[in-house]
Amino acid sequence: MITLLASMVGFIGSIVPEILKFFKDHNDKKHELQIMDRQIAQNKHGQSQILEEIQISKDILEQASLYSTYKSGICWVDALNATVRPVLAYSFFLMYASVKFIQY
Repeated sequence: MITLLASMVGFIGSIVPEILKFFKDHNDKKHELQIMDRQIAQNKHGQSQILEEIQISKDILEQASLYSTYKSGICWVDALNATVRPVLAYSFFLMYASVKFIQY
């Protein structure tokens, strides 16, 4: 009888560490998944921030290209290019003013 009892205690004694190991492994895996979820969320936030920085830099370059004038290196061509918009604006204003003056 004592032999049977000793055998059962030995058997149960060898199972207990495995059960504890199973619960510890389960908790470790759960913790790893939580860490991975947080890392994924942080990476998504980082990626959206990088995309926003790229968009802002693209807008800055677009504005710089819009406000820069075309330079050819030839002095009189650059001067003519710079005067096109003001000359057109003044000519349309003069045409408008002359039509109004003639109507009066």
